[in-house]
Amino acid sequence: MNNINIYKRMKIASIYVVLLLFSPVVFVSCGDDEETIPVVTPTATGTMTDNDGNEYRWVRIGNLDWMAESSRAGEPWYDQSYLTENGIENYFYTRDDEEAEQRLQTLGNYYTYYQALENCPDGWRLPTDDDWKQLEMALGMSKEEADKTGWRTGAASLLTQGTEGTGLNFGYAGQLASYSTASITEYHIGDYGYFWSSTIDPDAAYESAFIRKITPAQPNKVQRVSTMTSYRYISVRYCRDAR
Repeated sequence: MNNINIYKRMKIASIYVVLLLFSPVVFVSCGDDEETIPVVTPTATGTMTDNDGNEYRWVRIGNLDWMAESSRAGEPWYDQSYLTENGIENYFYTRDDEEAEQRLQTLGNYYTYYQALENCPDGWRLPTDDDWKQLEMALGMSKEEADKTGWRTGAASLLTQGTEGTGLNFGYAGQLASYSTASITEYHIGDYGYFWSSTIDPDAAYESAFIRKITPAQPNKVQRVSTMTSYRYISVRYCRDAR
């Protein structure tokens, strides 16, 4: 091979390398690699009424009935007061009473762990950590994944579906929390949904219960983590064994 041909081949190879380095990369997924979202619809639906007279829809997924709306029972968070670590009575700050009332009706109330237990409707329960796992697996999450802590793959997009799918309609109410126990502040309204379980984490340094956390930023992931039972006000979905 003469020197001219060698030079031409080297030049072509250099151009190819430059194109690889500076061109946008396009990934094409084949059929076997595409994520398949299962179709899950409730096997039964109905309505229930809490102890305060509020009516809710419920859906049956697997062997459990789940409220399809977050609980609104109990004293609204914006009418409550709490004691700081210094024993000073403090009230929740609300910018607009009308906005707060609308949020209560659409996204539900916020509860501490013990408030969630106290406001449980007759015949229903605050879901255990295993109840949550049962729901997640009914929505397609593997048992191995369901048993993990942290962000786990599967189920989140089905949790938020309306009547066109599961009907569970989980929302993103954020949380009211204090990281210094001095004042309680709103966090992540519209960006995350937090939901209590009744199961206490035996390994936590302070009394903590397992919760579930979802976000539209990770539409197919559900976080399983524990959080302190005090100074955290988050959403509640009650469940019961299917009848």
